[in-house]
Amino acid sequence: MASDLVAVALLIFASIVATLSTERAQPRLDSRMGWPASLALAIAAGVLFARGMGAAEAAAVVVVYLMAGIPAASLLMALRHRKSKRQTHDR
Repeated sequence: MASDLVAVALLIFASIVATLSTERAQPRLDSRMGWPASLALAIAAGVLFARGMGAAEAAAVVVVYLMAGIPAASLLMALRHRKSKRQTHDR
């Protein structure tokens, strides 16, 4: 159970790192560091998930989470950026 929670945390972090590695991100991570780090985090999460289920199922969980997690992280970061931009513009 604890390894599943750690795996989910790794996937959340992988989604954030992948979002920060895009060219339009503010602040931005260097893509030469960000994408490999995101991939390493996703692989680590897959290994942790594979302890409790088969490798194919673990890979499916990781892929489906990243397909949902990266857009969700992008949306949340965009909303945060828009809100902070609006607050500085109103002053």
